[in-house]
Amino acid sequence: MKTWIAGMLLCLGQMNTLREKPVVHLDPYGHSIPLEFGGKRVELIHAPRIVDLPRIRPKADIQGDPWMVEVKNLGPGPVTVVDENSFHELIPVGLTLRIYTNGRSYSVKH
Repeated sequence: MKTWIAGMLLCLGQMNTLREKPVVHLDPYGHSIPLEFGGKRVELIHAPRIVDLPRIRPKADIQGDPWMVEVKNLGPGPVTVVDENSFHELIPVGLTLRIYTNGRSYSVKH
Protein backbone atom coordinates (compact mmCIF):
# COMPACT_ATOMS: atom_id res chain seq x y z
CA MET A 1 0.00 0.00 0.00
CA LYS A 2 2.82 2.41 0.88
CA THR A 3 4.49 1.64 -2.45
CA TRP A 4 1.27 2.40 -4.32
CA ILE A 5 0.86 5.75 -2.50
CA ALA A 6 4.49 6.67 -3.17
CA GLY A 7 4.03 5.80 -6.86
CA MET A 8 0.89 7.94 -7.10
CA LEU A 9 2.64 10.91 -5.45
CA LEU A 10 5.55 10.55 -7.87
CA CYS A 11 3.18 10.52 -10.86
CA LEU A 12 1.29 13.56 -9.59
CA GLY A 13 4.55 15.44 -9.07
CA GLN A 14 5.66 14.67 -12.61
CA MET A 15 2.30 15.74 -14.03
CA ASN A 16 2.70 19.10 -12.31
CA THR A 17 6.02 19.71 -14.09
CA LEU A 18 4.53 18.79 -17.47
CA ARG A 19 2.02 21.65 -17.52
CA GLU A 20 1.50 23.34 -20.83
CA LYS A 21 2.74 26.87 -21.35
CA PRO A 22 0.10 29.61 -21.55
CA VAL A 23 -1.15 29.92 -25.14
CA VAL A 24 -1.34 33.30 -26.89
CA HIS A 25 -2.09 34.46 -30.42
CA LEU A 26 -0.90 37.37 -32.51
CA ASP A 27 -3.31 40.25 -32.94
CA PRO A 28 -5.26 40.09 -36.20
CA TYR A 29 -2.91 41.19 -38.97
CA GLY A 30 -0.05 41.15 -36.42
CA HIS A 31 3.40 40.63 -37.86
CA SER A 32 5.52 40.56 -34.71
CA ILE A 33 5.81 38.65 -31.44
CA PRO A 34 5.64 41.08 -28.49
CA LEU A 35 8.17 40.95 -25.62
CA GLU A 36 5.42 40.02 -23.15
CA PHE A 37 4.85 36.73 -24.98
CA GLY A 38 8.10 35.43 -23.43
CA GLY A 39 7.60 32.13 -21.60
CA LYS A 40 4.46 31.36 -23.59
CA ARG A 41 3.38 29.36 -26.63
CA VAL A 42 2.42 31.49 -29.61
CA GLU A 43 0.01 29.66 -31.87
CA LEU A 44 -0.01 30.99 -35.41
CA ILE A 45 -3.13 30.48 -37.47
CA HIS A 46 -3.55 32.31 -40.77
CA ALA A 47 -0.40 34.25 -39.87
CA PRO A 48 1.58 36.26 -42.40
CA ARG A 49 4.40 34.41 -44.15
CA ILE A 50 6.99 36.35 -42.10
CA VAL A 51 6.72 37.03 -38.35
CA ASP A 52 9.22 39.26 -36.56
CA LEU A 53 10.78 38.63 -33.17
CA PRO A 54 11.08 41.54 -30.71
CA ARG A 55 13.67 44.09 -31.87
CA ILE A 56 14.88 44.55 -28.30
CA ARG A 57 16.27 41.17 -27.31
CA PRO A 58 15.29 40.61 -23.68
CA LYS A 59 17.42 38.62 -21.25
CA ALA A 60 14.50 37.49 -19.07
CA ASP A 61 10.73 37.11 -19.24
CA ILE A 62 8.22 38.55 -16.75
CA GLN A 63 8.94 35.72 -14.25
CA GLY A 64 12.70 36.35 -14.44
CA ASP A 65 13.42 33.19 -16.44
CA PRO A 66 15.61 33.34 -19.57
CA TRP A 67 13.43 34.71 -22.38
CA MET A 68 12.06 31.97 -24.59
CA VAL A 69 9.00 31.56 -26.76
CA GLU A 70 7.47 28.50 -28.39
CA VAL A 71 5.99 29.21 -31.80
CA LYS A 72 3.52 26.65 -33.19
CA ASN A 73 2.37 26.98 -36.77
CA LEU A 74 -1.24 25.81 -37.20
CA GLY A 75 -1.36 26.72 -40.88
CA PRO A 76 -2.46 26.97 -43.56
CA GLY A 77 1.08 27.58 -44.88
CA PRO A 78 4.68 27.72 -43.65
CA VAL A 79 5.79 30.74 -41.61
CA THR A 80 9.29 32.19 -41.31
CA VAL A 81 10.29 33.76 -37.99
CA VAL A 82 12.99 36.43 -38.32
CA ASP A 83 14.78 39.17 -36.46
CA GLU A 84 16.29 42.26 -38.00
CA ASN A 85 19.78 40.76 -38.14
CA SER A 86 20.57 37.14 -38.82
CA PHE A 87 17.85 34.92 -37.29
CA HIS A 88 15.75 33.25 -39.98
CA GLU A 89 13.81 30.01 -39.26
CA LEU A 90 11.07 28.38 -41.31
CA ILE A 91 8.26 26.64 -39.37
CA PRO A 92 6.30 24.12 -41.46
CA VAL A 93 2.61 23.57 -40.67
CA GLY A 94 2.07 21.51 -37.54
CA LEU A 95 5.53 22.03 -36.04
CA THR A 96 6.66 23.99 -32.98
CA LEU A 97 9.92 25.91 -32.70
CA ARG A 98 11.50 26.96 -29.39
CA ILE A 99 13.31 30.27 -29.73
CA TYR A 100 15.67 31.56 -27.03
CA THR A 101 17.69 34.71 -26.57
CA ASN A 102 20.66 35.62 -24.41
CA GLY A 103 19.95 39.33 -24.82
CA ARG A 104 22.26 39.64 -27.84
CA SER A 105 21.00 37.10 -30.39
CA TYR A 106 18.23 34.59 -30.97
CA SER A 107 18.78 30.84 -31.29
CA VAL A 108 16.84 27.61 -31.62
CA LYS A 109 17.47 24.70 -29.30
CA HIS A 110 16.23 21.29 -30.33
